[in-house]
Amino acid sequence: MLSLAVLLSVGGAFAFRSRQPSWGIYYYNGSQYLPAGTMGLNYTCTTPSANVCTYSYQGFNVYTPYMVDAQYTPIGLKTDNSKPVAKKGN
Repeated sequence: MLSLAVLLSVGGAFAFRSRQPSWGIYYYNGSQYLPAGTMGLNYTCTTPSANVCTYSYQGFNVYTPYMVDAQYTPIGLKTDNSKPVAKKGN
């Protein structure tokens, strides 16, 4: 009986774990929902904030909060195009 309870609790934990929605992740820019991209690559959710960072699309134009208490921040990756300067010895 105890082993059955353990198996059900472990199975339930895997069944209800948080996962990325199949429809995609979006952010709200103030007037429309736009694709957020990939967390850590295109954007990050920074804290503290009392906002919703990203939304999941449920279908039929319904968006529900996905990541809350954070703020959507795009990652601007910049490359340094300057050439290295050689050091002159004394």
